[in-house]
Amino acid sequence: MDRTSELLLKAVRAGVSLRTHDIEQFEDDPLEFIRVDLALSSGGSVGGAGGGMGGVGSEASTRRQAAADVLQALVGSEYRTETTEIVGTWIQTGLEEGIVVLCRRVMSLCRMPVSMVTWAQSQ
Repeated sequence: MDRTSELLLKAVRAGVSLRTHDIEQFEDDPLEFIRVDLALSSGGSVGGAGGGMGGVGSEASTRRQAAADVLQALVGSEYRTETTEIVGTWIQTGLEEGIVVLCRRVMSLCRMPVSMVTWAQSQ
């Protein structure tokens, strides 16, 4: 793994990934999670000095901002092409995986037969 890939993987991808706590907060109250996340990403504050939602939002905002700063620096440098290719691959993979996960959840909620789930996974 070259240095750009390693930096992107360890700093950027790790910084923007959802942690278990983020997922739990989303599952508990999706609208509140999105409201807090949007407020923090736009530079606003939510819920006083604690940053809303137990003070974790400000840590997540800082982590994401640091990842965005690293990515922006790489795109603005001689590593632009390589960075764009690597991140583009991550986005494509994430979209494909997300669609499969969504299909599985919908099928399980609708109690579709296993054969339908198997068919959807093969697509």
